[in-house]
Amino acid sequence: METMNQRRVSAADTGVQRPAGVPTSAFDLAKQAAKTARPRTPRLDPAAVVVRQGVPIPENPRGAGSASPYKALLDKMGSGDSVQLIETHAKSLVAYAKKMGVKVALRKLGDGLAGVWRV
Repeated sequence: METMNQRRVSAADTGVQRPAGVPTSAFDLAKQAAKTARPRTPRLDPAAVVVRQGVPIPENPRGAGSASPYKALLDKMGSGDSVQLIETHAKSLVAYAKKMGVKVALRKLGDGLAGVWRV
């Protein structure tokens, strides 16, 4: 069996010159990036912060806090009532109920459906 002699040949060995400013490795790239990184945020000086009182909270422009469809559904349900929903909506209803402190029970009914009972 014939053996092959292999050796590494670098660009410098062949006489090829690297253009100026081109990094030689990924580590050199990281060093360059660290040098050009954005300046650090100054430290917080609690003594320089002004505490204001009585300032009203402005309205949220994205409409957060708008009525959830699950709120309306839970308001319609009394103790012992149940609804049948697709599983994803049922899980969302259970999560909303838990967040609001309302006790509910979830049971999978098959075919992608689930039942939610208000306890």
